[in-house]
Amino acid sequence: MIIAVASGKGGTGKTTVATSLARIAADKLSTDICLIDCDVEGPNADIYLKPRISGTKLSTQPVPVVDSEACNICGKCAEVCAFGAIAVLPDRVLIFDDLCMGCGSCVWQCPENALSEKDHVLGEMREGSTSTLAFAQGRLEVGRSRATPIIRNLKKWQIRPERNAWYILDAPPGSACATLEAVRDADFILLVAEPTPLGLHDLSLLVGAVREGLGTNMGVIINRSRGRDGPLEDYCLREKLPILARIEFSREIAAAGAEGQALDEVMPQIRQTWEGLLGDIQ
Repeated sequence: MIIAVASGKGGTGKTTVATSLARIAADKLSTDICLIDCDVEGPNADIYLKPRISGTKLSTQPVPVVDSEACNICGKCAEVCAFGAIAVLPDRVLIFDDLCMGCGSCVWQCPENALSEKDHVLGEMREGSTSTLAFAQGRLEVGRSRATPIIRNLKKWQIRPERNAWYILDAPPGSACATLEAVRDADFILLVAEPTPLGLHDLSLLVGAVREGLGTNMGVIINRSRGRDGPLEDYCLREKLPILARIEFSREIAAAGAEGQALDEVMPQIRQTWEGLLGDIQ
């Protein structure tokens, strides 16, 4: 079972929900639980879980390298590159590693076999555990521009059929490529939203993107709820999105989160909510 926790905008409490849910799942379910922090541009799930890190691995992607002696500047490589990662000048070929998607088309179609591949480091992946669950996290290297490949590598490294585990994925905020890569293949997506105009706007963008490209089952958790959440609640009703839980607007919860406390530590009553939610998803 793969559960992705996502949000249309940052700061809605997505990581707060993901880490607390993982802790409760580890207590309640008889299977292994693994929390994967896919928010590689701002990973912070470790602040709440405090795992012991047992291993690291570089996340890389193949990029082309030009053999200047074999290259005849024909321009075929730039012609087949759909991402603008290759520029052909009168006297040489330039490769822009950060624009390359690693598809290999230029290497395969070079008529002079003047291109080979090297590993381009995107960032670092870490794995470890707490006393009750497994943990993994990706971190994009400073200066790198694309999070999607490292998220793909992180999921491939951790999600293995023989592991027979439940995975809870903390996705990046937003509705762009990195978010969709994180939630792709999820059995269920928990959408964390806040009842503000911007929160509703960004939630609607994410719902539209997921339905258009993935069609995965979804439900909403309203954070900073004041009981009756007006337009956000009306939107969920209109779009047939079940509201699975509400987390009250609370200064105490915010202060505890700023100190790295898990939600279920400061709000013990959420345990019953999470247990019911896990039962419904199961």
